[in-house]
Amino acid sequence: MKKKLTAILCVIFSLVMLSACSQRVLVDVDANWHTNTTLSYDDTFYEKTVYDISYEANDSATNDLVYKDITGVYTVTVEAVTNYLQPENEFTVQQAYKLTSVLEMSGSIETKKGEAICSFGKDGTAGDKITTTVWFRAEDERLEPIRTEVDLYSHSPNGNKGATLYSYTSVTAYNESCSKAKVTVTDRSEELADLKTDTLSIGKVRAGTFNYKDLQDSYSCFDNAQIYFAGRGFTFKKNSSNTVTVLDDTTGKNDVKYSCSAVTERKDLDFTIDGASQKDKAINVCTVSIGLANAGTNTGTNKEVQYIQTGNEQNNTYRNLPVRIKEPLAYLMGDMIFTLRSASYTK
Repeated sequence: MKKKLTAILCVIFSLVMLSACSQRVLVDVDANWHTNTTLSYDDTFYEKTVYDISYEANDSATNDLVYKDITGVYTVTVEAVTNYLQPENEFTVQQAYKLTSVLEMSGSIETKKGEAICSFGKDGTAGDKITTTVWFRAEDERLEPIRTEVDLYSHSPNGNKGATLYSYTSVTAYNESCSKAKVTVTDRSEELADLKTDTLSIGKVRAGTFNYKDLQDSYSCFDNAQIYFAGRGFTFKKNSSNTVTVLDDTTGKNDVKYSCSAVTERKDLDFTIDGASQKDKAINVCTVSIGLANAGTNTGTNKEVQYIQTGNEQNNTYRNLPVRIKEPLAYLMGDMIFTLRSASYTK
């Protein structure tokens, strides 16, 4: 009887443990941004990637608007930072990375009939600029975010055949275990009042301090500013996927899924690595969709990133670089496209 009771208890214990484990899925991360992917951390790591920005219109736009004469540059710099002190919660991370992305864009917004709505970066007007800086942990700690800063000034088409100008800053401070975060958003709309016109309104973002918890109860957590870099840590193959939790300074906590739909050999990529052209080389590229998970039919339109597939772990020449990023626009206006121009590994 004692043996039978012990066996039953073992089964019950196993089921309880299985149930508990099934509620939390931590993503596997490999250091694919290194040429040697078995190297967890390199305190001398530095990378700068530069992307050209273009616009692909969609004739089905529901607000009757289009972008015109879009030009711009998206620059991403990643560097190792040792003994980073997080100022808000006063803890130190010995092995960290600092990622700074700067998106600068100029152009105009018009109706499909050519009527002007607004312009930016032209005729003395300020261009759109979004700067994000995020500090996060090394690969062996699944790139957990530590702190993020955002500075945004951007024009956005709206649904009233007009555009809205937004300006704000935010700071996101994570606790040491990356289970909680405090987001502080400062709206700067009052500084823009003189720029209002009949077709350009001034938008406000939700300002204040907002607290989030249980960030890693279900999945590994990333900050929205890491979303493209984090994908480099996944080893994609066709039909593979990973689900994570992402915290955004304005939309809050969301579950996000990375899904690889295809792996294709490409010979039409045209970028440089430390000045050396990679044109006409055969490179395997994974097409990855990034969008909301567990949201039923309300998933919205997904971002699409083309990552170079992981090579030999000791000779991963292309470091899982994103070579093309497609960000869909609201109102079916089309997509903003970021195309890799160069990657450099020396300051």
